[in-house]
Amino acid sequence: MIRASLASPELIRMDGVALLSYFATGATPETAYGNMLKEWEIDRSEFIRTVEKMVSSGYLIPINPTERFEALKAAESLLIKSHVRLLNDESRMLSYKTVIEHLVKGRTVLEIGCGTGILSVLAAKAGAKRVIAIEETGIARIAAELFKANGCSAVELVIGNSRDVRIDERVDIILHELIGFDPLSENVLLTISDARKRFLKSDGFLVPHRLKVCCLGIEFSSDATNSCSEEQRIVALSSSCGINLHPIIAAMKQSNIYTHKMLFTTAGYQILSDELTLFDFDLYENAENWQVHKVLPLSIRQSGELNGLVLYFRMFLNDHELTNSPLAAKTSWEQDYRVVPRATIVQKGAAISIEASVETVVGKQRVLVRRVEQ
Repeated sequence: MIRASLASPELIRMDGVALLSYFATGATPETAYGNMLKEWEIDRSEFIRTVEKMVSSGYLIPINPTERFEALKAAESLLIKSHVRLLNDESRMLSYKTVIEHLVKGRTVLEIGCGTGILSVLAAKAGAKRVIAIEETGIARIAAELFKANGCSAVELVIGNSRDVRIDERVDIILHELIGFDPLSENVLLTISDARKRFLKSDGFLVPHRLKVCCLGIEFSSDATNSCSEEQRIVALSSSCGINLHPIIAAMKQSNIYTHKMLFTTAGYQILSDELTLFDFDLYENAENWQVHKVLPLSIRQSGELNGLVLYFRMFLNDHELTNSPLAAKTSWEQDYRVVPRATIVQKGAAISIEASVETVVGKQRVLVRRVEQ
């Protein structure tokens, strides 16, 4: 059992503040995660990483100090479950397997964020000369056992964040899958830009090599928009912790940023627009060449009340595309739903100006989207 603490002075993200409210009266990570799922779209691995960091930094404190290990162990259990969900995604696994078998024979491979290590095992079995697998979370223990169980002597496990790691040679191929519900929330741009510069040969391959961030304009049903929002969670946190957070709440109300993330089903909204590509990142390019602030037209194809956006990705592994688009078959990735602070009645054929940017908060990237007032 762990409880929330706001004693630590460091700045934390708004998402982290909201998460604290679920631990305000004491809860296990499993219980807190289950309660959050009733109201929000939550990326399980992102939740676990946040809990681990909050326990380590003192934001979350075991009620009994001897329970610190158990709290982290419970978080690891959730992490395992999230990776099992990924392993059960047939489209994901088949796409990676096909590309790995085509590329890796006789080559050196680096996998960043290897998780359970399944992709590194596939690379070793497909004839890679050497495989280096990097993982910073507790799931690395499972990866080590997987490598041993499969006789993968060519695989070397490095525990740590890739940006803090050094290796003794440049590699032919970098494998990665650092994609969250918000496509950039696992720092794929920062991480792969660094890895390409320091680890990849000049003629090497990135898998995947390209990432598109897309959105659709939507109209949530009245039931969906009555669900618990970030603002309501902040109000609850203010009450439970005895801290006046109304300046934050006021700033949220004044903002035209689409940041309220909630839990919806496909039955809870209708699509009003054509697909809009917010960003198209060629990961072979230098980061300074990426355009991370844009104003774009969202084309309306159906009249209605524009009160939300759904964000998703399209990523490319050679000729293979993986996507969590709501228009495609369901995968292990959910979409990222944003509620528009001020809804707008739109007509078919109209174009709504959308401002999109990539922001970094406490070393973590995310997509920021807002409507440009006419």
